[in-house]
Amino acid sequence: MDRLTGSIERPWLPALGSKPLAGKVIDNRIRIRKRINYLNSFQTVFNAALKETKNGTVIEGRFGLSTLVIMIVGLTILLILISDWLVYIFSNTYSPSIFLLCFISGIIFFGK
Repeated sequence: MDRLTGSIERPWLPALGSKPLAGKVIDNRIRIRKRINYLNSFQTVFNAALKETKNGTVIEGRFGLSTLVIMIVGLTILLILISDWLVYIFSNTYSPSIFLLCFISGIIFFGK
């Protein structure tokens, strides 16, 4: 655990720090990402938990988007779909963006 903590720097901002990994290790939880020198909200993040077993420590985790990014994208898509639905209800006008947004949300939430 000490070796892992030693290779990760706490600052999350790209311009700060010199180590290749940024993130945090708190108790038995890990959240790390590769340090890059530019902003990228869609950067892959590794979230994991350390679990003790009789044979040693097991790291169970997943690579993916930040939870905050998923929530913001989902809320944005939901608001656009609701606004398109309201336009359709009140003006009886077809809006093709509903199908496009459903396709995009499928890619984001169900893609790997």
